[in-house]
Amino acid sequence: TQYDMAGVTYTAEVNDEGNIVEKIVVDYTSADFKKLETAGLITLDEDKKATYISLEQTVNTLKSSGFVCE
Repeated sequence: TQYDMAGVTYTAEVNDEGNIVEKIVVDYTSADFKKLETAGLITLDEDKKATYISLEQTVNTLKSSGFVCE
């Protein structure tokens, strides 16, 4: 998958209601930020540096794309 990289654990399953449930766990201490950007998991600034990771911004982006976040 596009998430097959160091520092990222990805699972997907179909629940009893027939929904696909995806879980992505990122260990930011061991993940390569450029690879995370390529996979669409983070956005880097114009200098290609990650200055911070915002959980709130990430959740809002996912929800605006139609995802349900728990």
